[in-house]
Amino acid sequence: MKKIQGEVKMGFVILILITWRAEWLMQAELFSQIGIDEYITRLGQEPIWYKVDGWTATIELMNKMGIKNVEANPNYASANYLKRNLIANIQSGGEPIVFGLDSAGKIVTLNQIPPEPQ
Repeated sequence: MKKIQGEVKMGFVILILITWRAEWLMQAELFSQIGIDEYITRLGQEPIWYKVDGWTATIELMNKMGIKNVEANPNYASANYLKRNLIANIQSGGEPIVFGLDSAGKIVTLNQIPPEPQ
């Protein structure tokens, strides 16, 4: 009985992985078609997982990733602005992460020191 349960669990895990991969490929294709770097959807997860469900990006970073013609409050991506936003606080566990560009155009966090890799 335990062997059958283990096989069922393994089959379920494989099904989840196949489904996840198919969804990721569809997402990547969609973003490619509309000219947006889909990595923007994973900024807070890769290559470092910041242990939050939400983050934001500066307008400059959005432009670099292909999201054009964005209009926002001048301090939109600042930590202070996000701390006043209820949704951002819920998604980020109270400590919003802001991604932007450094002087060399590299994607960086603007308000946090990255956690140690696990």
